[in-house]
Formats: sequence, C-alpha cells, structure tokens
Amino acid sequence: MGHTCPQGWWGPLTLFSVITVRGRLLGALLLAALLSAFLSVPAVASQDETSSGFETVLRGTNDYRKLNGVDRLVHDPRMSAVAQAWAERMAADYASSGDLNAAFRHNPNMSTQVPSGWESVGENIAMNGGYSQPYDRLLAQWRLSPGHNANMLNSRWTHIGIGTYQDDTGRTWGVQVFGDYGDPALIPNPVDAAVDLDNLTFSGTAGCVVLVRQPANTEFFRQCGPRPGNAYVFSDVPASSYSFRVLAPGGTVLYPVTVFVSPPAPPDPASISTVYRFWSPNNKAHFYTNSVAERDLILRTYPSTVWTYEGGTYNAFSSQQPGTVPLYRFWSAKFKGHFFTTSETEKNQVIANYDDATWLFEGIAYYVYPVDPAYVGTVTVARFWSQDNKHHFYTASAAERDQVIATYPDHEWAPEGDAFRVPSSAIVAAPLP
Repeated sequence: MGHTCPQGWWGPLTLFSVITVRGRLLGALLLAALLSAFLSVPAVASQDETSSGFETVLRGTNDYRKLNGVDRLVHDPRMSAVAQAWAERMAADYASSGDLNAAFRHNPNMSTQVPSGWESVGENIAMNGGYSQPYDRLLAQWRLSPGHNANMLNSRWTHIGIGTYQDDTGRTWGVQVFGDYGDPALIPNPVDAAVDLDNLTFSGTAGCVVLVRQPANTEFFRQCGPRPGNAYVFSDVPASSYSFRVLAPGGTVLYPVTVFVSPPAPPDPASISTVYRFWSPNNKAHFYTNSVAERDLILRTYPSTVWTYEGGTYNAFSSQQPGTVPLYRFWSAKFKGHFFTTSETEKNQVIANYDDATWLFEGIAYYVYPVDPAYVGTVTVARFWSQDNKHHFYTASAAERDQVIATYPDHEWAPEGDAFRVPSSAIVAAPLP
C-alpha cells in the first residue's frame, strides 16, 4: 500500500526475523512495504562496523532491553563480523541485481558462522533509506514489529553481534545476530570501556581507537572515524582487562597502550545514582548531591539567584560496590561551600586542623572509584581549587575541565588533578518536583 514518509525518501522499509534452535528453524517473517514520495538526496559514503552508527544500534538495543527489565547482551565481535558481512552482502547483491526480494534475505549460513556452543541463535534484518537518523530508524523498525521486538527482548539471549552498512545510494542495511551461550545468570554483566582522546597527549591525527584485551594483548574491537567530543565508548564488552591503542589513519601507533582493568565484580545497577549540581552566583561555589530529596529541598527553598540548578553532572553509587571507596563530604559555613575527598589522610587532616565553622565533616556523600586502577567503564573527575573564592570545583567533563584551565588563571581556578573516577554510564536525572 502507498504511504508517504516525511523523514524517508525511499521505500520499501523491510524487515525479517528468524530464530534457529539446535538446527530447527522457527518461523517469524514480516515484510512491510511503505512506499514513499521520492526526494533527491546526495549519495552517502559507505560505513562499516567501526562507524558511530554501529555503536548506535548496539547501545540502543541493550538500552532497550534494560528499559524492559531484560539483561544487557555481551557484544561478541565474532558475531558482529558475521552480521557485518551479511549487511554488506545484501547491499552488494541489491546493487548488482536491483532485485530487492532476492537481495534482502536471511543469512542461510549464520548458525554455522557464529561461534559454536550455542543453544539457540536468532537474526533480525532491516533496511531503510533517506532518514536523517537511519540507525535509530533501524531500531524503531525492529521495535515496531512484534516478531523482531520479541527477538530483541528475548531473555534467553546472552550475546549479540551487530552489522550496519550504508551504501552509495543512501540505503542503510542492518543486521542483529543473537546467541544463547549458557545460563544468563552465570555470565558476568558486560561493561563499557571508554577513552576520551582529549585526556591523552599525542602528536598526529587519530584514525582509529583499538580496544585490546589483556593479558593476551589481542585486538578485541576497533572504532574508526571521529566521535562527538573525541570520546570513544565500546559498549557492553565482556568484563575483563583492556588497553587502548590510538592509531593514525595509516596504522601508526600514536599513543601507547594504557591498561584498564575491570572492577572486581560488576556493580549493582540499583546502586547507581545521579549526582546533581548547583551553582551559586552569590557564593561563587558549586553544590553537589546524589540525594533527590536534598536536591528538591534546595529547589523549593532557594531562588535561582542563590542556587542555580545545573542538572545531573555524573553518576556515583549510593552504596559501596566492589572496588569503590567512600567520598567524604565537608561543609563550610564560613565559605558557603562543600569539599569532597576520597583520601583518608586528607579527611583526617581537615578534621584535625579546622574547626567546624570552617570545615564541618558531614560523613560519606556517596561511593566512587579511586583514580587508580583505571577501571573499564569509568571516567575521571577533575578537581580545582579557587584561592579567590575558597571553593573546590569538580567535573567529569574533559571539555569543561579544559575550558576552565584555558579560561581562568590559577588564583581563580587552579587544577589539582584527578580526584576520583565515576561510572561513564548515561546520566538519568529524576523528574523535577
């Protein structure tokens, strides 16, 4: 049937899903033709599995599972290689034949190409054209189809591979490969491995960032091309020890290996809490809290001229998790600001050397990771001291850190280095009162 898609210029939008259980095919097939008006658009350069679109589909799939109470899937690059090859094969077959029905099909050899040892495997495929956010559109196509949606939310799956390909005509091809490789309860939760190139010093232009699994020193996966804010996040990798290599476009190593290790055990997701930040133009100070009740009390009690709400600034833990340490909080009635430290020595020195009017010890604010070791899935929080205002400032944003260093003299905001680490997971702020 005919349908005009305001965001898309090319139809049809197509979908297929399939599940194989120990060699037995379970049918789940959908083909929806949404014929749309044609609008001329320029050709789009091809992208492979190292593109930002790949990460959009991988993270989007697992975020959707988490939203629906299903465990995140572990990314397996071997499964992604199978999915990627098939996305490119479908695009190539369509380019050579012009026959969509022949080109757009399931991979008949998928179950023998993915790693052995599975109890069941599944595959979703989709294609669209002309959308400004084609990878988000792939996810939407699968979510809106009952069969594909069931595949994405299947609790039996433990591992996933993703393939994305954008051909020269602007069509985007997507493949999800799912696998059941044992009891999900016995498989450690995946983690994110992140590196911010703005935090590194090297000479040259980065072409790719390579995630290397340790201690084997073998490449796990790579991402090539630019990323927003120079931040490269490898989503949902197996809990392990990793390092990063930064490569020039020609393959030259620009930055040496930096080892990142996994926390002793994955944290309880329920313990992750957002830390909220306020700014006081009167006191020239920031206020931080992970308590929604405290945040809301400040919002109800003080006008924005006293405490201006700046939203969530980073994540922390409301209870102690493996590998974390307490972050202690002090309040200064004299300077109208807080001070935070993970150092037992610094905490004891402040308590011993200052009266309560200057620095009152308030106990544990929340829990964070130490600066060392550099755990996978964490970012550093930089600390500044203002001699002029007698306040500290903390930020998990490398861009904000660099802006403060470049803009303000040391007597106004002097960098004191990294204070602690926090999870690099997305910030989800509680609704405002």
